[in-house]
Amino acid sequence: MTLANHQPITLAVAQFEDIVSRGLQSFIDEDPNLRLVATDVVQDQFSSMLSVQRPDVAILNFGPLTSPGDLLDLHDAFPDTRLLVLANNPSAAECRQVIGFGATACLAKSAEARDVLHAIYL
Repeated sequence: MTLANHQPITLAVAQFEDIVSRGLQSFIDEDPNLRLVATDVVQDQFSSMLSVQRPDVAILNFGPLTSPGDLLDLHDAFPDTRLLVLANNPSAAECRQVIGFGATACLAKSAEARDVLHAIYL
């Protein structure tokens, strides 16, 4: 996919398990239409990072969230940043809940790279 004459989509990525983090970094780096502006951001620093970097998309780790309300707070504070949540085997109900709280998409950490890329490009 090419985005002629367009700025790359900027991304910020939360802290994940090493293998997930490396996988995300790998396919983001391979796509010339994506630019990583922050990576391995711990949950308690995510809001301040978003206020500085203002990425188009933020990929969040469901595990460290204290509640889905954390997503609502991020969505309210940064409405122009799309929130993509990755979780360990999320149920349909969990995905509906995080989307209801402002996430653009909810995927399993085991999702194919193409599915994560599709969610980024939404």
